[in-house]
Amino acid sequence: MNRSKKGKNRKLFKKKSHSNNRLGCIIAIIVLIPILFGVYLYCQQINTQNNNEPQTDVSLQIPLGKDLETAVSLVPRQEQIIRHSGYTVSYNKDLKIPNWVSYELTRKETKGKEKRGNRFITDPLVTGPIATNADYTRSGYDKGHMAPAADMKWSPEAMKESFYFSNMCPQHPQLNRRGWKNLEEKIRVVTGDIKDASGIFGASSFDIVTTNPPYMIGQHGISSGSEAKAIARHEVLCTLDDILRESAKLLVPGGRFYMVHRPFRLAEIMSKMVACGIEPKRMQLVYPYVDKEPNMVLLEGSRGGRSRLTVEKPLIVYKEQGVYTDEIYDIYGY
Repeated sequence: MNRSKKGKNRKLFKKKSHSNNRLGCIIAIIVLIPILFGVYLYCQQINTQNNNEPQTDVSLQIPLGKDLETAVSLVPRQEQIIRHSGYTVSYNKDLKIPNWVSYELTRKETKGKEKRGNRFITDPLVTGPIATNADYTRSGYDKGHMAPAADMKWSPEAMKESFYFSNMCPQHPQLNRRGWKNLEEKIRVVTGDIKDASGIFGASSFDIVTTNPPYMIGQHGISSGSEAKAIARHEVLCTLDDILRESAKLLVPGGRFYMVHRPFRLAEIMSKMVACGIEPKRMQLVYPYVDKEPNMVLLEGSRGGRSRLTVEKPLIVYKEQGVYTDEIYDIYGY
């Protein structure tokens, strides 16, 4: 009797063991399926990223002419792109003002003699609603040029186009007639090859030169499929040598040179400044946080100056994530 019970118990135990093993396998398979699927998706994502990873091409085709004037909106908005002889505008018919206006100005164009017109007219190329004089009458706002009439003296047609309402935005009279006007009279953005800046403006023609040149050489830094970003970040179209050579030519004796760059090229920058006749006079390292390495260096030099360098105290940008230091607020006048 006992042997019979023991035999039955053994068989029952074996059946339970087999059942438990099968159940364990099923559970393991159920658990492994989403894990393996997740690994598969991850591998697919990595392959896609590798295939789509942008590369910096040092033989970039640079956009020419009007293509340079077309901005890319980061936020979708209503627009009609209109190209005039003097400027390109992204016109917003819903707001009846431009989203943006862009234009190039060469040195030759700054010497035009066309007289300023004062007749504000409708842009014939605009489709849909557009502002008129009635929108500004008794509004308390001026019709403010985006592309300045003062930059369109090189052509009667360009001057006329600058008075299209598609080139106007409402501006407070104090801003339009004073602050903005004064700024326009002092600043002109001239289009040209920086490697021939001294040829464009003439030697010893500036008291001060400021520059924020491309920082990266070769494959340093983040590669970008965008031509504009690659040109801005990498020495594709101009080098440090080009910047320093032309700056030295443009400066009057004793003229001041200011540059922002990356610390990892500091030794190279210093030696090349001296070689070009720009003596380093002042340096300040910029740190993102007090416990991080510096990621910027601010430099001041003097053409033909004597050898003496002042190192300013470090400039810390952030106290913590998203919170600027008091010094940064002081610099920007807050």
